[in-house]
Amino acid sequence: DIKIGCRYAYSYKMLEPYRTETEKFDFEVYPTDEDILTVDPESDAPVWYKENLAVLKLISNKLIDCYDGFLFHCSSLLYEGGGYAFAAKSGTGKSTHARLLNELLGDKISYINDDKPFVRYFKDKGVFKIYGNPWNGKHNLGENVSAPLKGVVILTRGEKDEVKREKDLFRVLSCLGNQILYPENEEQAEKFLELVNLLFENVPFYLLKCTKNISAAEETYRGVLRGEEK
Repeated sequence: DIKIGCRYAYSYKMLEPYRTETEKFDFEVYPTDEDILTVDPESDAPVWYKENLAVLKLISNKLIDCYDGFLFHCSSLLYEGGGYAFAAKSGTGKSTHARLLNELLGDKISYINDDKPFVRYFKDKGVFKIYGNPWNGKHNLGENVSAPLKGVVILTRGEKDEVKREKDLFRVLSCLGNQILYPENEEQAEKFLELVNLLFENVPFYLLKCTKNISAAEETYRGVLRGEEK
């Protein structure tokens, strides 16, 4: 649990569904004026919006510093107790693909977070978990839930739908582009790269060439959720 201090109604409204009654917190976040003003200095966005970004950035930094975690820009779904992350470069259609999977599988599948879930590594168990949080996209698709991360799917556009396991870490990093929030200092960067390498070693990665048709969801169901990739 995280204690967050905010000044503006936008953040309070966004965080409210995730409020808990606990008095014990793992850590606390209070964005300063400097945090808010420097989070995106080139943007003319209103200060209440920048405060929200500053809170997310502070949490992300704390996760990588102290909790073996990071922010992952992806759409994440819960299926049979496992979490699945769908990542793609902007405009490729990861949210569209998640929606198609929901259409195909109905109440057998649900959203963890449609935009920016957190991922943590638990060294004692050798397990990565993926977490829902309030930063769940413009359609607010997500829940306050977590699950073991069972697969990461990287989407690219294709003329036909085809999924396969990807075992080349450098190709994965190239395809992900800026979908993972990269650290800003050398110490964090080193730890982050260790986590990505552990993620690649412990969680299956897939490359999915896909259309925007329901057949793409059927291919993901067959190749990823049922583990029958070619």
